[in-house]
Order: sequence, then C-alpha cells, then structure tokens
Amino acid sequence: MNRFNQSTWSKVQCEMILAFLSFADYFRPKYFLLENVRNFVSFNKGQTFRLTLASLLEMGYQVRFGILEAGAYGVSQSRKRAFIWAAAPGEILPEWPEPMHVFGVPELKITLSGNSQYAAVRSTASGAPFRAITVRDTIGDLPAVGNGASKVNVEYESDPVSWFQKKIRGEMAVLTDHISKEMNELNLIRCQRIPKRPGADWQCLPDEKVKLSTGQIVDLIPWCLPNTAKRHNQWKGLFGRLDWEGNFPTSITDPQPMGKVGMCFHPDQDRILTVRECARSQGFADSYQFSGTILHKHRQIGNAVPPTLAYALGTKLKEAIDSKSLSSQESSLSPSQELSFFGGLSDSENKQSIDQIFLFITIIMFVRKLVEKASKKPGGNSDGLKGSDIDPRLLFHYGIPSGCNMLAYDPIQKILAVSSKDGRIKLFGKDNAQALLESVNAVPSKFLQFVENQGILVNVNSKNHIEIWDIEKNLLADVLAFEEDITSFTVMQRSLYMYVGDSAGNVRVLKLEQEHIVQMKYTIPYSTSHGNPTEVPGDTSVVHVLPQPTAESKRVLIIFRDGIISLWDIRESKTVFTAAGNALQSLHHEGKKVTSACWACPFGSKVAVGYSNGDIFIWSVPTRTELPSEPSTQSTPIFKLNVGYKLDKIPIASLRWAYADGKASRLYVMGGSDTISSNLLQVILLNEHTEGRTIKLGLQLPEPCIDMEIVSSFSEQSKHKQDCFLLLGNSGNIYAYDDCSIEKYLLQSQSKSSPSLPKEVMVKIPFVDSSITVAKFITDNTQMLSFADEDYLLLAKSIPSLFSFETKPKDGTQSNAARFTGFSKVKNLYITGHSDGALNFWDLSCPLLVPILSLKQQSEDDLSLSGIPVTALFFDANSPLIVSGDQSGMVRIFRLKPEPYANVSSFLSLPGSTKKGNDHIIQSVKLLKVNGSVLSVNINHSTGHLAVGSSQGYVSVLDIEGPTVLYQKHIASEISTGIVSLHFQTCSFHGFDKNVLAVATEDSSVLALDSDNGNTLSTSLVHPKKPTRALFMQILDGQDVKRLNLLNGLDLSKGSPVEDGMPKQSLLLLCSEKAAYVYSFTHVMQGVKKVIHKKKFQASCCWASTFYTSSDVGLILLFTSGKVEIRSLPELSLIRRHQ
Repeated sequence: MNRFNQSTWSKVQCEMILAFLSFADYFRPKYFLLENVRNFVSFNKGQTFRLTLASLLEMGYQVRFGILEAGAYGVSQSRKRAFIWAAAPGEILPEWPEPMHVFGVPELKITLSGNSQYAAVRSTASGAPFRAITVRDTIGDLPAVGNGASKVNVEYESDPVSWFQKKIRGEMAVLTDHISKEMNELNLIRCQRIPKRPGADWQCLPDEKVKLSTGQIVDLIPWCLPNTAKRHNQWKGLFGRLDWEGNFPTSITDPQPMGKVGMCFHPDQDRILTVRECARSQGFADSYQFSGTILHKHRQIGNAVPPTLAYALGTKLKEAIDSKSLSSQESSLSPSQELSFFGGLSDSENKQSIDQIFLFITIIMFVRKLVEKASKKPGGNSDGLKGSDIDPRLLFHYGIPSGCNMLAYDPIQKILAVSSKDGRIKLFGKDNAQALLESVNAVPSKFLQFVENQGILVNVNSKNHIEIWDIEKNLLADVLAFEEDITSFTVMQRSLYMYVGDSAGNVRVLKLEQEHIVQMKYTIPYSTSHGNPTEVPGDTSVVHVLPQPTAESKRVLIIFRDGIISLWDIRESKTVFTAAGNALQSLHHEGKKVTSACWACPFGSKVAVGYSNGDIFIWSVPTRTELPSEPSTQSTPIFKLNVGYKLDKIPIASLRWAYADGKASRLYVMGGSDTISSNLLQVILLNEHTEGRTIKLGLQLPEPCIDMEIVSSFSEQSKHKQDCFLLLGNSGNIYAYDDCSIEKYLLQSQSKSSPSLPKEVMVKIPFVDSSITVAKFITDNTQMLSFADEDYLLLAKSIPSLFSFETKPKDGTQSNAARFTGFSKVKNLYITGHSDGALNFWDLSCPLLVPILSLKQQSEDDLSLSGIPVTALFFDANSPLIVSGDQSGMVRIFRLKPEPYANVSSFLSLPGSTKKGNDHIIQSVKLLKVNGSVLSVNINHSTGHLAVGSSQGYVSVLDIEGPTVLYQKHIASEISTGIVSLHFQTCSFHGFDKNVLAVATEDSSVLALDSDNGNTLSTSLVHPKKPTRALFMQILDGQDVKRLNLLNGLDLSKGSPVEDGMPKQSLLLLCSEKAAYVYSFTHVMQGVKKVIHKKKFQASCCWASTFYTSSDVGLILLFTSGKVEIRSLPELSLIRRHQ
C-alpha cells in the first residue's frame, strides 16, 4: 500500500491487486493465498478489499479471509497481516491455523456490512498452550557488537539458553550476518543517552545541546519531535529501546531511529538491531543466508512472512489436500478387494520368492481419483481406467530384505540400517517402525554410517557416490560423485563433518550444510600425514580415519593399509605421532596389510589394529596430556592378542569395541574367511588382565559373516538393559545374540566358573517358525494407520521387535498381543500358509504385522502340525469358512463359530498350548483327500459346493457339509495337467441359464464344465498357439463388464441382445508368464479359440491380480525384474509402470 499517493490510479497501480487477480484468472490454480498489510481490509474505505473478494467469487473460487497476528504463532514480534485463502471448486477450503502462543492483543476483527464484525481466530491475550516468546528468548544469546559492526562471521561465545535459541541455532557453529547499520555521530550520541530500561525513547533525552567532533553545536532532541508530538501520538517509540521481557515491533525494510518504526535500539547496547537479530524476530533460522548489502538484507527480512506463520498456514493447506485425497479414495473403494500374494508365482521363481523366513512384504496401494467417472450416468461413454486415476507406490516394507551386505546403527535415536546389494537400505526404529530407502543406483554399499541424532544416514556406494538420506522424509537429499576411490569413511559425531580417505592416501574433509555436501578446502595430504616419505611407497590407501575420543575436533588417527599409524593435529595441520611402519615389517619378518581397526579405550589412548595375516595388535596413542613437544614415533605395540586367527591364516575383517564400566569392556573380532570355522567370530575381554590372560568366547556361526553391530533393544516391555549383538551372514541372513549373555559369559570365565554358552537367534518375523509357501491379502480398506498415529504406537509397543530376546509365556501365548474377537473388525487381513502346515492370520491395518490367530491342527482331535507345506488357501468371511490344501492332497475345511469370539489370548495354538486352545473359534474341522498336490480352491456360495484342483489334473467338486465328493473330473491337458485356477459362474448357454465351472491348467489351457455334474461343455480346450505357464485366471462377469463399460461397438456374442447399452456376456482373463489374454466366456464354453485382446510381455511375469474401483477394473502385473505394470481391462493397454 502506498500511503503517500492519493490519486486513484496510483492506488490501483501501487497495490498491484488487479495484476494478482489477473494471474489467478489466467492460471486458475487449485489454491492460492494472498497476504497484505492489515490496512488492506480498510484501505480506500474497504473498496479494494471488497473488489478482491468479489472478483474471486466471480471466478468461482471459495474464499476465506481474516487477520492473523504473527506473535501468536511462535515469534516475538507484533505483526498483523491480512490473508485471503482461495480454493477452486471441488477442493476443500483450508481452515485458519489455531494460535498457540500467548500474545497481548485483542481480537483482530474485520467490519462487515451491517456493522457486524468477524474475527478469523481467537485472541490469545488471556491464554494459550505456550507462553509468549520474549526479546530475551530471541536474541539473549547473541554476542555484543558495536555501532556499524560489519564482520559477517563471528563466534557465538555462549550456549543457547531458551528453547527458541536452541531451535533457531540448529547445527550452526558460526554466527552470520550479526552486522549493524552505522549511525551518524549525532544519532549515536542520542542512542548512548537513551536510558537502558523498558519503554525508554526520545522523551527520555535531556533537553540540551551537544558538540560534535566537527565543532558544530546541535540540539540533542530533534526539533520536530516536541513541536509536532501532539499531532502524532507523541511520536511514541522513536529512538526507542526494546524491552527484554517484551516483544519486537513490526519488522520493517529499513530500521532507523526516526523511521516508521523507531523502536530499533538494542535493550543494552548502543546500536541499531543487527540483521541477524531482525531475522530472528521474524523466525528465520540462523542457517538462513541473506544476499546483497546490509540494506538489501533488511529489505528481504522486512518483506517476508514469518516462517512459523507460513508453516502453520502450509500445514492447514496440507490438511485440506489430504482430506480431499482421503475422501476421494473412500468414494472409489469397492466393498471388498482380495489380492493373492505368491499363490500365482511361477515355479522358476517360487523357491526364491516364497522363502519367507526373512520375509519382506511389499504392498502396493492405489490412490484412485474417480469422482468424475463415478458421477457419470450408466450407459454413458467412458474412457476407462487412466494413468491419472491410480498412483502405485510402496506403502510399507516389513522384515529384512534379501541380499543384505552392511549394518549401521544410531545409538541415540535407536535406528538400525541394513543395506542390500541392490542399493536398498532398510531402516528399523523404535516402536517397530520400519522404512525402505531405494537409491537410483542399484549397487552395494561400501560404507554406511549415521550422523547420530540428526535423522541423517550417509551411504557410500561402490561407485564412490556419497548419498545423504533424510530418514524422516525417506528422501535422498544430496549425492556427491567422488573422483577418487574411497577406501575409508568416517562421520565425526556431534558435528556435521566427514572424513573421506582415498586410495592415494589423502584425506578430504566434507561438511553437511542443510543436508547438502560441501567440500571443505581443508585436506590431509598423504605426503604430510604418512610420516616417512622416504619409504618405498606400497599400498598407501587409507584404511581408517578415527577421530580421537574426547578430542574429535582436534586430532584424528589415520591408519594406512601399509601399517603406518599417524596421529594428525587438525589445528596445527601436522603429524604429532606415528607408529609401525618398516619397524613393524622387520619385527615380524613378513609383509602384511592393515585390514581393520577400532579404538580400544574411551579416552583414545589405545587402538586395536587387525592385519591380513590374522594378527591383532594393541597400540598406544598419546592423549592431550601425553603429547610430546616434538613428533614422536613408536615401533612396537603394547601387546599382541593370540586368538588363533594367524594360525588358521584368517585375515581380520572387522573389529568392534564395546565399552562397559568396570572390567567388562569387550573387543569383537570377525575373521574374513569363506569357510566355517570356530574362530571366525570371537569376543575378547579387554581389561587390565588381558595381557597376562586372554579371556575369550568363540561363537559357533552357521555361516561366514560379513558385518556386525551392537544395537539396543527396540522394545519397551523390558525394564532391564537389553542389547543385541547382530551378525550379518554371507547369505544375507541376520543372526542375533544377547549381548548381556556374552558379557556375563566372559566375566564368569574370568572368575573360573562354568558359564553357559550364548545361543544365536536367527532374525525373522516374530512368530514365524517356517517359510511361507502361500499367502492371501484381503482388504476392504486401503487406508492404513501411519507410524505417527497414537493407535499404532500403542499397538506397536505390545508387539516384540525383530531383535527382541523376550521369552514367551509357558503356555505359548503372547501375553502382550492384542485380544482377538473376530475377523469382522480386521480391515486388512493377511493369511499365510507355511511349510510345516501351519496357517497364520495377521492384521495389516497398520504398517506392522500383528498376529491375531494361528491354526496348527490337523483335525479336531489332532492338534499337532502336519509338517506338510500348505499349497492353497481360501477364506470366506460370510460363511465363515477357511479351506486349506497341502502338498499331499489333503483338504481341510475349518468351520468357524459366530463372532464375537471369547476374549482369549489372541495368537493361539503355539507349541505348548492346551489341546482345546481354538475351541472358542473353530466349530468343526473336516478332511478330504484328493489325487496330487492341491493347487487351487474355490467355493460356489449359492450351492455350497467346493471345487479343488490338483497338480495331477483332477478337478474335484465336494459338498462341504459332508464332506462328500460329488464328482471328479480329470483334465487331459497337452503339456501340463496342473489345475491352477477354478471359478464358478452362472451364464446363458444356448438360451438357458447354466451353472459353469471354469478351469485353467498350468499350460494356459481353459475349458468349461457343467458345475452340477462335471460334464464338459467345451468341445475342445482353448489355449494360445505358444502356451506358457499360467499364473492367474479371472472371470469378468456382467457386473464387471458393466463397470468396464465395454460397449465400444463390440458385440461379443455375435447377435446377442444388448439392453440399455450394456452387454450381458462375461469375459475370461488369463495371465501367463509371457502374455495376458482376454476371451469371450461364451467362446470358451463353445471351445472357440478366439482371442479378443492379447498382450505379450517383454519380461517374465511372476504374479497377477485384478483390482476394482466403483467404476473400473484394472489388472496389476508383477515381473521378475521387480517392475510393476497397471493395465486396463479388457484392452490390456498400459496405464502405469512402476519399478
């Protein structure tokens, strides 16, 4: 607003409102937010404000307006601003954010027509959740500077005191832009004469004259102030000092003592507020950089909206968008959706994909935006499913990915990272929270390390790319392609600095600034740090860079591959101590290389070094009090650990040291061998007795290991300390040991008692004792609880983590599991069949597998496991009925009792449970055997008949009530006889309704049987010219066809009537490893080999399923390469591809 130009055109021109409205009219954004000064609502008698609202309403926008006080949203500043929210038709108009801080202003009201008044939010003068933020809270920690201070970078000089100061500083080590405008001599004198008390301004100046350095004598009080004070509210605040316990005035673009806002003097110092102090008054973090001269920087700050207020408004915008998305998804969901996981896997992929001891479950959900489609009238033209209708994405990943090769752990935030050979990184956090990071580069990690307590994970991959991961956002924040071959990498904890050692023996220093990598000018060159440049160069690569404990920012220990150990003084940029070198080689008459190292003392006075020949040496390193005045050298270690690696010629692959109070500090030693040996992993007690007597524990490993880590338990159920020692095997399996048991064993061995050996536990999904062979996922709700939901957090704490050693109760039940009363309350049900014959049921309503029921009985009287793999599953919640088939041909029919079930411990029939542990759920168990392994099961709900398909080509139809076999039909397929899919269907055949059973065999042949008697309706099998292994068959019945709106001028039945523009005939979809086919079901019944639609796959497909919305049906395909495709039906055209 231009207050000083009253011409009508100047008002319009200066306001730029018309330009803003023209942009809105042209681009028509879904949302926008207009901000202006408070007087915007009353300027020009409110005409401009009303014109703006009327224009937006005319465009069709929804509008919400109000005045907000920034001081109520987390800054110490009085800043009242007018805002206008606008949302396009169909969008949800954002609400105003709730003010959270006390701020002493009345309600900010806007006068409407009829003299009514409106306030967007309440006043917080009488109270709010948080107290007001004061000037002292905001700038009380900043160092003193003088008038005209111009040094851009200065030290903080003191620690932050208030919560605001700690948050605003972040990780900044140097204070920037603490610079002040320089006042002239007269104004500086006036500032010095203003008392240092709250409310002091020009009226506190003595009425006298002062002599300047030029000899000129002038009035101390400007003449205009007392002579015009009555007309200008006594010019209150000019030449004013801030109150430590008050707040800042409105931040403006040019602070000066006689300006628009004259209260600009520091409470205690004789100067104008600095750029950084003004920035803090607006809520800008100290890391925020401003550009240009000091005037430019003040202008950038004065024109800004406070970030805290902007964040509050943005949060409300996100809530509006999310609620719109949620309502859109809910409107497009079908009453029930069922996806069969792993049931349609090809044999070539079956063994690898369904070995689920180390199960990871990937669930892909679809965000459907089908409001427009659902609103169309039946029979109208439809474009079918579009790419914009769906958004396939990884919803969550549970368990341990295959091909793991490295571990990392943040001991403060208690997050474990597990990287895999294909570039994925799995995160395990507290309360069973899990996440998956997927890099663009599908290559293994070389180094993996957390920046502790910062939510940042650094991954160095085999291409020497340094990746910075923001683990809170699951986002790759930055990547640096390093030129040299990285041979060592270390994050200096409690800082954002990183050391990178390369194959040339140099060490580079990197820094993280706002999650971006900055290459520092500071380097540690090989020629200076190696210690003996006259030696013949060998393998000069840096193996380890170890910041010295208690002096991380001052000294680092650099260990080279050739054995040189160098202590580097960072500030003096020189080597102050060296060890090993030629003396090491000549002492032991052999050449050897350093392979691993770690500190072996909390003060950095001892370092353990492992060598390629199996030696482990403990070297002494001088600390601050022991540093000599001149560089010193050491040729021999303190002592050598003789633990058998050298005898077996096993190189030391990795060393880890665990500090414990007293005498329980331990060194974990892992040998680098591809053969299993009792010496591969040893834990050695390190204390004052180690040199005289070595106390060690050799762990019997099931396989050679490649990495190890010590982690704290994620479960809060145990009140005592509970640490895990994790080992990563060559196969990618993870083995866990109770670290407390290891410590106890070593201490008991030292006292010469007889301790019991700790046992390893293979890390796997809780309660899964055998591999999963078949699974089903049934859902009527694609919205899951998130990791932040209170219900999830409460549930997660009751479930043991993957790395828990908590013992189970003697009765085999899980005392902390949720109480299971029935399936009706489970929105997302996951059913798994196992290699030992067990059936397990899981609640997947949140990103956590919650066990709810386990069936391990063979019959009503035999509650033991059959030991035979489950090969087929069927679940019907309406009957209610559970049917399973196994590899021996046994079919078990579990009839369930009516819900709700009795309130008994939920995860039932585990080993040791009572004989009748499932009596309150299972009403009856019936058995029937068929020829061959059971491959497919389906039920006809209208007749109660059960169809079973076997690997030997038999189709058996049973009466469930008996159960009795009604008939059995053998399908003589040309190539493979296995029956992979069965579907009941009622349709018109020769003018009569017919109950039909559609059958699909492994070689992609399909045929139709009379489901009442088993007679063949098809004159011949329908199959493609080049058949491949079939995975999935689905009949798209009349309702599905109606959803698909398949008219498109096509009469599938050659003359069959089409009423109301909708076809009556059904379609049959068949998916194989190499192609997908759509047939007319009428043609299938007639044996006509005519394909309506066909799509060949470029890669091998391993799983397929349909999914439904309120108006469309789609096909989802999973390929062995990991690619996912979404295709339309029936055309099979590609809609979306996702990797």
